[in-house]
Amino acid sequence: MADNIFGWLGMKEEKLVLESALKHIELLKQEMVALLDVFRFYAAGSMDGKEEAMFRVSDLEGQADEIKRQTLLELSERMVMPPDREDLVRLIKGLDYIADQAKETARLLRLATDVAPDPIPEKLIEFIELLNRSVEHLEKAAVLLLKKDKKNTLA
Repeated sequence: MADNIFGWLGMKEEKLVLESALKHIELLKQEMVALLDVFRFYAAGSMDGKEEAMFRVSDLEGQADEIKRQTLLELSERMVMPPDREDLVRLIKGLDYIADQAKETARLLRLATDVAPDPIPEKLIEFIELLNRSVEHLEKAAVLLLKKDKKNTLA
């Protein structure tokens, strides 16, 4: 797969699609921050704050969905080799999956009206912080792909 990805980096069409993926990742980062806020408000017992943050998660996921649709449409209209198209579609759908699951996680927390006993809220926050760092690494990898930095992308 890596050879396919690096093979398409030299072509303008594929670079444009990858730039759209970076926009998707930026929204995903914002969504992860909002999801972290959901859990922080929950741990603090602020149910109003939790609700407001959940609406932000949902709104950002909707914006990310729109970028996904636009990116997949662009991909279908551009001259991209089938193996390369498959890699790009997998990337876009993977990003979409993360955004969808963040929204569902926030939605499930809506059912929690009381704060869970310690150490559960703290552990949940640690887990969401780990997700945030993972999305930041995705962004770094995508930027390195755009720069054609094969060595550091795979590091």
